[in-house]
Amino acid sequence: MNRRGFLLSITSFLALSITLTLTNIRQSKAIRPPGVVNEDNFFSLCIRCNRCADVCPTKGIKPDNSSLFTLGTPILDGYCAVYLDLVEPTPSKNRAFKRIKSSAELCFRCIDTCPTGALESVDVEELKMGEAEVNRSLCLAWTHNICYRCVDICVFDAVKITARGGVEVNRSVCVGCQQCEYICPVPEKAIRVKLSDYTSEGQRLRSRRGQV
Repeated sequence: MNRRGFLLSITSFLALSITLTLTNIRQSKAIRPPGVVNEDNFFSLCIRCNRCADVCPTKGIKPDNSSLFTLGTPILDGYCAVYLDLVEPTPSKNRAFKRIKSSAELCFRCIDTCPTGALESVDVEELKMGEAEVNRSLCLAWTHNICYRCVDICVFDAVKITARGGVEVNRSVCVGCQQCEYICPVPEKAIRVKLSDYTSEGQRLRSRRGQV
């Protein structure tokens, strides 16, 4: 192979790699921290400084290493407290917290520290990082009618007990904070947060208002 052919091969390989990477970013299943209102804006503004991870009181934000394009961008690898009182959530603490929720202090330190606006200010009513889903074959509530820790831990009342004794998620209320996943005692985690149809409920709401 001559030099020209070698350079063409390298160029083609790099072009293919970039194309595959950009395709993978669209198929990413990563849960982002609060404030990712528009995925395109987020990737164009995020400078991978990791300040959001440094200030996260739960240490739940970690750099994404799943692809070259997303390398260093923040993902929610643990849980989001949402409120400062819930940095170390427990079923009993979260049940009691509901009585003071309306006057409680929001966390969102990650948003406050972002130097570029990649994490945008969002009201808690518009917060949507993902949606929890229950695996009935693993869930102790469904298999043995016991546990219900996810019900107690959810301060948004997104997880309810069904008439059959299992649990189900009201997806329209769930914010995707992953506290239920964090507290689930099943090793494989019977409840997990996944991306919703929208990157953020806030994005949908703002689109309706003509703000996006």
